[in-house]
Amino acid sequence: SNGLEKIGLLICAIATSTMNCFVAGNSADMAILQQDMSNLSKTREQMLSVLQRVDKTVEQEVSQMVRVLQHRTE
Repeated sequence: SNGLEKIGLLICAIATSTMNCFVAGNSADMAILQQDMSNLSKTREQMLSVLQRVDKTVEQEVSQMVRVLQHRTE
């Protein structure tokens, strides 16, 4: 949930700075905004790889339990 909160906060920050850029039309602000956007996609990639690792672990745990149960019923 911590990672998702970070992404939520980043999205809010990006939305705010986007509005500020449109109002000010400032190119320096646009550079900061682009940096925020690339940080967000990096954070998203990190979250996805963590989720994939969790999926694999859960899969292994489940197949382990299935094997144990099969042994008991044999």
